[in-house]
Amino acid sequence: IVWLVDYVKNFQTNPLFENTIFCSKKRSQLHIRTCYYLARCKYYIYDHNNLLSDIKKRNHQVIICLWHGAPFKAATRNQPDITVDEGYTTGKLFIKGSSDFIGCPISKMIDIGYPRNDYLLKKFNHYQVEFIKKYQFELYTKIIFWMPTFRKSINSSISQEYFTNETGLPILVTEMDLKNFSEWLRQQNLLCIFKVHHLQLELPIFKKTYSNILLLKDEMIIKN
Repeated sequence: IVWLVDYVKNFQTNPLFENTIFCSKKRSQLHIRTCYYLARCKYYIYDHNNLLSDIKKRNHQVIICLWHGAPFKAATRNQPDITVDEGYTTGKLFIKGSSDFIGCPISKMIDIGYPRNDYLLKKFNHYQVEFIKKYQFELYTKIIFWMPTFRKSINSSISQEYFTNETGLPILVTEMDLKNFSEWLRQQNLLCIFKVHHLQLELPIFKKTYSNILLLKDEMIIKN
């Protein structure tokens, strides 16, 4: 397996990846090894960064787009991504939108079903057991999992200003909204897990704690 990453040094010494070669995916620089593997690979799998989009692929080379969500938004592609052999979507509802968005014909879209986010709370192994115990998930009547895609970052070059409010979120737009929501959850014995975009977690409002809102960070998922 050849894995294209931003920072190769972060992965090279990890024993979990003994059967993996890491190469840079930065287009701003020429990397001979990356070019070689892109040219020679049988399968190229990507979720949002198709490095072969402007290159004529070899015969029998298969390019697969996993994408990274289920879009309810207008297509932004100027022309079809004609190199894609397969596109995956999460549910029949999103086949047409995903087809338009990644530029892959509907006939080549494969529905792999909806994500099972509830697996986060299953006791598969001792890591999961400790995760459930640490955050006392079993004390609550119900757990709500919210993954808003709206992103507001302190980095202006990548901030998507859909909402110019205190939280950068819909519905809960101020710190008081978060506090009131958390208090309502407490009264109902509910917990709401927020999986806010990791760049959005940099905002000061998410540095604070709320009794019945758990801000799920990438490092927490990786650790557990």
